[in-house]
Amino acid sequence: VAVINLRTDSIYWKWNFTDSILEHERIFHPLLLPDKSLVYSFNGKNLTRVDSLGNIIWNQDSIWPHHSKELDADGNIVLSTYPKVYHGTAFFKQEGKAVYFKDEYITKVDTETGEVLYDKSMAAILAENDLTSHLLKSGNFSDPIHTNDVQPALKTTAYYEKDDLFISAKNLSAILQFRPSTGEV
Repeated sequence: VAVINLRTDSIYWKWNFTDSILEHERIFHPLLLPDKSLVYSFNGKNLTRVDSLGNIIWNQDSIWPHHSKELDADGNIVLSTYPKVYHGTAFFKQEGKAVYFKDEYITKVDTETGEVLYDKSMAAILAENDLTSHLLKSGNFSDPIHTNDVQPALKTTAYYEKDDLFISAKNLSAILQFRPSTGEV
């Protein structure tokens, strides 16, 4: 992983993980922190923070990160995660049969310790806001939500409050404004 000056094509800082990564494996969506430490997931499993020299600060193995990692106004990491199974983490009933699908979670992790501070199912968020019908409207029954990005609001404006989350749900063709403090979409 490298921080590159695109104007000069020079490398500002670099972390080398070649000793532990096979050719077909990769680091997913690294997040650079102000102290030159790096938070990343390896092959989409676990969440790890290393210092500027690549030494492990913490490893959070209870979640599987999915796509981007962002910092909220308090410096915590907000991201979309999966439970530690690949498929069938939730279900709905259709015509008397259970239809299993891959649920995702909105997760907040303490940047300093790696502790999970918040973890909420997207299916539960939709259910609590009477929006479960959107799961059935998705074009992908096994992955009806597919959260690509979670952007925390860093300040309060006339349209949103600090700590609201803007959630990009690819297979719902929607961006949801979610307020964790009240549970409202």
